[in-house]
Amino acid sequence: MRFLKDGPSIPDDLLIARDEGRVVFFCGAGVSKARAGLLDFFDLAEEVIRRLGVTSDNAASLILNEARDIHKRTGVSGLISVDGIFGLLERDFLTRDIEETVSKALKPGNIVDLSAHRIILDLAKTLDGKVRLITTNFDLLFEDCCKSLKILYPPKLPDPSKHNEMDGVIHLHGCVNRDYSGPEGNSFILSSSQFGEAYLSTGWATNFIKEIIDRYVVLFIGYTADDPPIKYLLEAINKKPGRLNNIYAFQDGLSNDSTVKWQQKGVEAISYLENEGHRTLWDTLSAWAERAKNQDAWYKSVIDRAKNGPAQLQPHERGQVAHLISTVDGVRRFSEGNDPPSAEWLCVFDPSCRYGRPRYNIQLQDEEKSFIDPFDFYGLDEDLVPKKIDPNKHFEKRHIPPTAWDAFEANRLDRQNLKDDSFASIRGHLAMNAPRLSPRLVAIGDWIMNVANQPAAIWWAANQNGLHPNIQDSIQWKLRNSNEDSISVIRNAWTYLFEFWKKKRKDSAQDAYQLKIIIDKDGWSNKIIRELATIYRPYLKIEHNYLDGPVPPKIKKDISLREMLQLDVEYPLAISDLNIPDEWLESSVREFRKNLELALQLETEIGGYGLHNISPIIRDNTVNNSSLRIPDLSGSIIFFSSLFERLITFNITLANREFNAWPVNDDTIFSHLRIWAAGWNELISDEAFGSFMVELSDNAFWASY
Repeated sequence: MRFLKDGPSIPDDLLIARDEGRVVFFCGAGVSKARAGLLDFFDLAEEVIRRLGVTSDNAASLILNEARDIHKRTGVSGLISVDGIFGLLERDFLTRDIEETVSKALKPGNIVDLSAHRIILDLAKTLDGKVRLITTNFDLLFEDCCKSLKILYPPKLPDPSKHNEMDGVIHLHGCVNRDYSGPEGNSFILSSSQFGEAYLSTGWATNFIKEIIDRYVVLFIGYTADDPPIKYLLEAINKKPGRLNNIYAFQDGLSNDSTVKWQQKGVEAISYLENEGHRTLWDTLSAWAERAKNQDAWYKSVIDRAKNGPAQLQPHERGQVAHLISTVDGVRRFSEGNDPPSAEWLCVFDPSCRYGRPRYNIQLQDEEKSFIDPFDFYGLDEDLVPKKIDPNKHFEKRHIPPTAWDAFEANRLDRQNLKDDSFASIRGHLAMNAPRLSPRLVAIGDWIMNVANQPAAIWWAANQNGLHPNIQDSIQWKLRNSNEDSISVIRNAWTYLFEFWKKKRKDSAQDAYQLKIIIDKDGWSNKIIRELATIYRPYLKIEHNYLDGPVPPKIKKDISLREMLQLDVEYPLAISDLNIPDEWLESSVREFRKNLELALQLETEIGGYGLHNISPIIRDNTVNNSSLRIPDLSGSIIFFSSLFERLITFNITLANREFNAWPVNDDTIFSHLRIWAAGWNELISDEAFGSFMVELSDNAFWASY
């Protein structure tokens, strides 16, 4: 998440860990240099050499100049380590003299800017007031910010396993005394031999930090990957290649070489663009500190901006909302109250909307039409920017990157908090019902319920394969108990969606093939006929409404159903090799007639458009009307007609057989015919019965009478 448009992106895991008091801030020379103007390790070595009066031909001077020259020529740092320069000074000077000179060189002036140190202290302070901060700096600028801070330094270091002891500023390499005349307590860690003892031979510093890393999240601020503390520490800890868990470092983004070096040491680098005084970094840390001091106010400010709608915000501001939605507490804050942010945020939470294909709004007048790219309205700062789509290339697609953030996918925290009722079961309630969602996803469902009365919610839902049953139930409850004037059309839209999702869960083609297997094994029956008719029963199909472009409709009083979703009647495809035996035709005609009646009802309900384009029952080869004979209402009528025709033919055949045993008497024949027809006269109309009689009169057998 970015606090600023051009600021570094701070991982959600790090932000959450800080909120929970699980981050230890590890501060280097860059913190004291940023605003207080103190020296970094290289500048400190140069100043100590000057104050000690080291000659230009001394090895320490030569190595320092060579290091400066290499960096100037190649831009590569770290080839010569500063601790080696202090090691060379130990050959010619007493350690006591070196440490006194270091202390005096670090003494700040009477007026010093402590704002950077205050920012770090605000970030390092937990909700219960403990300070989790480690520094390799010798100065006392953190202590100058707050006189009550505990000062901890070797050999008296806290036990990381005891959280109550982890409170104060830990000077891992020692610290100066109050008058900056020398070290407080033991010596500083300056030279290569001192670093070697602390991190390698006895390894007391390595062991201490290793315990910190095992129990906390560590964030390095004010270091480069080549600084001696980083080099010794991480090379001692990270024996195997790969990333260490829960270790981050801020790094100037212009130095790709240094970023790679962090990664090689197993640390996740948080890059930022360097500018004067690393302003981008410190402005971001300052904004983060404001959030740390008053989380409620920060959450409220983000949610208040979110109520303006996603299209009104910049990508990094939408990213802040995405961060909220990634936590249970954030979603609950987002959805609470009588006026939560609008349903249009669904288009931000769903990557298929953010990366939707740009289109024209064809409902507008020609002079008002505009080519709309949904990424411009809903894209996040962390998203990979998609390529532009040519308006004239109507079939050009846009793919969703596999790394795109999706609010509706279970994240790491969701999986950590799963309970037993989140898993399906072989038997019992969870065997017959959907498992419960994680608390965060339940909270998102609550927000969807609260905004279900908005057209954008239906517009988005129409493009989904379904919603969790608990969310559907809550939406139904919400709409039933609403007294809004425009709720009727909204309620109808959701009702259509629920009906469609329920039907869509079944695969008609697969069901038909499975039924055919049963028929082949067990034969036909009335039950089989009913199941077959059910499989091919038409139903209302819901589609996403693309007519108004790739963005949802706005809230308005007279919203129409068509503006939110597209309705059509779906006619499941029949399998061609499923032949109903003659003796089951009567039951089949009865059941499939119900399907036709339902089709008529559904087509009429959505406007009757499908009733105006029905093909002839008998193909007319003199005109090209083959395109009409497809699996729609026409196909269903043709299928039913073929069944009915077969039924008539079958019954004529039966009648012929029976007539051979009847007395040759017209009155007797008609009497028997009407008795026989009464058994199935509900299947056909009077006109159909008349047609049957005409068919019968043309029959060769009947013609002989």
